[in-house]
Amino acid sequence: MDTFDGNKIIDNEADRTFYDLYRNYFDPVCQFITRYVYVDDVARDLAQDVFIKIWYQRDQLLEIRYLKTYIFTIAKNHTLNHLRVMSRSRDLLKQLVVHHGEHRSVVEDDLQFEEYQTMVYRVLESIPERSRIIFSLCREEGKTYAEVASLMGVSKSAIKNHMVNTLKMLKNKLESNFGVSFSLLFFYFFK
Repeated sequence: MDTFDGNKIIDNEADRTFYDLYRNYFDPVCQFITRYVYVDDVARDLAQDVFIKIWYQRDQLLEIRYLKTYIFTIAKNHTLNHLRVMSRSRDLLKQLVVHHGEHRSVVEDDLQFEEYQTMVYRVLESIPERSRIIFSLCREEGKTYAEVASLMGVSKSAIKNHMVNTLKMLKNKLESNFGVSFSLLFFYFFK
């Protein structure tokens, strides 16, 4: 691991040093966060938050010896906190998805929800059976990638690849057909 001289980020070269830090680590942090949230835009927003947090706490960098570890620890903790808040806000997310228009009736809301649900299941039915089974085991039954890999006799990375491809397909089809953020639908249907 690279050691870090925290003095540079709090002296008169702070802006330039922070810019270099941001430039070197922003993309890797985005990729790291995407492994948790599966949505590039959300990952970019969370990565921005991580660097804002680092900037505001830059005086603490004097004590940091391994900068990369420090940055990725902040990224992981911030992402997990975000996911925790999102999972607690399931009811709020449901309201955002269903009640995005103030002058709609309950019947219209129910129809909209059914339409979303039908689209999700239609997309899931269109994926290969093996991917559908893997998705069901991971998302609906809450099994880990390792558990599913063991059940199916394949590697953990094969399970991850199936999940990534399935989530990308869901994201593309749902956002293009409904214009609704995939993250809202994802947390609503698959928490």
